Amino acid sequence: MKMPDLQGLSNEQLAERFKLLSFQEDEDECSAKHYKIAYDERNRVAAELRRRGPEARRALIPLLDFKDNSRFMSSVAQCHYNAARELLAVEPARARATLERLANSVTQSQMARARGTLEVLDNGTFKPT
Repeated sequence: MKMPDLQGLSNEQLAERFKLLSFQEDEDECSAKHYKIAYDERNRVAAELRRRGPEARRALIPLLDFKDNSRFMSSVAQCHYNAARELLAVEPARARATLERLANSVTQSQMARARGTLEVLDNGTFKPT
């Protein structure tokens, strides 16, 4: 995936890119090199949304319960997880509800990530920013 100038993209375009990179993360989970590329690029997108402020980050809200039957369930769950984690600071109730749903899901990797995130939220070692 080519890395565009993120500042020139709209919030909605950034949210779409965040979604596609989340899918890529799941699909590349068995390749550390490719996973890291998708992970780093998704983090760049998230940083751009954070730089723009809370309203820009809210462009990720539709990703909390996004459905796509043409994708693997784990890829969609990865998108839900990434969006929830990014939205914890601006939409804590919605984000937490998504994490709780994932923590009880059948997608093993995202279930473990969601449970871990809820644990560090609850014990205070993770403070969303």
